[in-house]
Amino acid sequence: EVLLGCRSSMLAAFAAAAAATSQAHDVWGTGVNTTGWAVFAITDFAIGGLTKAPDAQVEVIVEPKLSSGRPEVSHLSKVLYGSTSGVFDLHIYLPADSSAVTVNLYDHCSWQEPGELIFTTRYDLADCPAEQSATQGCALAWQEPVELPPLLAAKQFRPWHPWAASPGERSARLLGYHATGAEMVSRVRVASRRGVGVQFEDVSRDPARFALGRIQNDAIETQLFFAEAGSVFPEALHGLWWMDQRGVSLKDGPYPSDPEYTQVCLGAAEENLISFGEASWDNETRCASGVRQYSGGPLSGHWTWFDESGNGESKPWSSGADWILKYEFCFSSDDFDQIDVRTKITNDALGEITLPTFATMVRTSWGWDRVTTIPDAPAKLTEFLKTASIDLGLADWVQAKFGPGYGDFAASGFACHYPLRQVVDGTGKRTDAYSEYLAYVNMQTECEEASFECPRNRGRGTQLVGRLALPR
Repeated sequence: EVLLGCRSSMLAAFAAAAAATSQAHDVWGTGVNTTGWAVFAITDFAIGGLTKAPDAQVEVIVEPKLSSGRPEVSHLSKVLYGSTSGVFDLHIYLPADSSAVTVNLYDHCSWQEPGELIFTTRYDLADCPAEQSATQGCALAWQEPVELPPLLAAKQFRPWHPWAASPGERSARLLGYHATGAEMVSRVRVASRRGVGVQFEDVSRDPARFALGRIQNDAIETQLFFAEAGSVFPEALHGLWWMDQRGVSLKDGPYPSDPEYTQVCLGAAEENLISFGEASWDNETRCASGVRQYSGGPLSGHWTWFDESGNGESKPWSSGADWILKYEFCFSSDDFDQIDVRTKITNDALGEITLPTFATMVRTSWGWDRVTTIPDAPAKLTEFLKTASIDLGLADWVQAKFGPGYGDFAASGFACHYPLRQVVDGTGKRTDAYSEYLAYVNMQTECEEASFECPRNRGRGTQLVGRLALPR
C-alpha cells in the first residue's frame, strides 16, 4: 500500500527547519534551475517477523519514460548492519519524466549480490500530482505483509535462514517522499544541513551522464549550493571557496595578518570555485565526502571551471571523464585546522584506487593554505631535493621532462602552496575577498594556451560546472 498526502512528523520538522533557514539566509538555491528534475527518497524502514536482524540495504531502480529509449539506473543506500529498523537517508535525483521506481529491500549479508531479497515494491511517479510535488511533495509509505520467493519460504530447503518464519508474521514498512520544483530545493537543503548529500551518481558512475552547465560569475551564492551556517558541517567548510592558484590575491602584497605567506609554484589549473553544499558529512570520521571535480548534482555542482572557448568547453574538466575522481576532505586535527584531501580514482581497467595523500590544507587567518607535496615524504628528503633542484640543476631537468610549472615544484622542495579564499560565507554573505575573485574570473583573455601568467578564459562573465544532465 502507498499512502500520499500528509508528511510524517519527521519530514514536517525538516520542512519547518528549512523554512526557518530560508528566512535567515534567503539566497541559498534561489538561482538554480529545477526544470526537468525531481528528488525521490527512501528515508526509514522497519521489518518484522524475522528470527534474525538483517544487514539491511535498499536499492532504487529508476525506470525511464517509456518512449525515451533510456536505460534503467540503480542507486544503493548505505548498509544498516544487524537492523530491523532504521534510517537509510537515500535521496536521489532523477528526471521528472521518469516512469516509475522499483524499491528493493535486501539482506546485504549474503552470498548473492546485491543480497537476499526481503521486500520489493513499485511506485508510479505519476501518482503524485504535479502541483503537490512542487509545493509540498508527496509523502510515501509502504506497509504490507512480505511474501518471500518460494525457496526462501520453504523451510525444508533452508531451515537455518533468518527469514524462515511463519508467512503471516513477516511484514515490511518503508517511508519516503517525492518532490519537484521549489519543494525539491527545500528538501535538498534540509538534507544538506544534516550532512546528507543527494545522490547524483548511480552505481555505474557513467561519465556520459554528466555535462558542463553555466553559471554567472556574480551570482554564485544563488546558483551554487554551499554548506550553511548552522549545519552539521564545520564552520571552516561553510560558504564558497576560491582556489586562487595563481596567487592573484597576493599581487598587491602579502596578507596583513600573515605577511610571511607566499604562493609557491608556477602551475595552475583552469578551475575556480569549490563548494561543500552537495557533500555528505560524517562526524565519526570527520570527513566531508561526495565532492567531485567532474560530476555533480543537476541543480548545483561542486567545482567550477573557466570556459576556455566561449562555447562551454573545458579541457581539464573533459579529461576527468577518464578517472571520475572522488574527494574526501578529512580533518586530521582536533582543532579542525588541518585537512587531508584523500583522492580516489576510478578506471575501467583498475577499478577504484585510493591514492597516497598528496594534498593537504592548513587553516590560516585568511582562509586555507592548500599544499601539494610528495606523499609521506620525510623532511630530510624534501630538503635534499630542494637543494639539488637549485644547486645541481634538478629543477631544470624536471621542467624539461614534465613541462612548465614542475621545475618550480622541484625548486620548492616539492611542496606547492596556494591560497584558498572564502568568497561567500555560510550565511550567503559576500566576504572581503569577493571583489578580487570577481575581477579575476571576469578577466577575458586572448592567450591560445593557458599558462600561469595567462588563464584561458572566454566565459564573458560566466564559468562552468560539471552537473548531472538530462538525457538527450
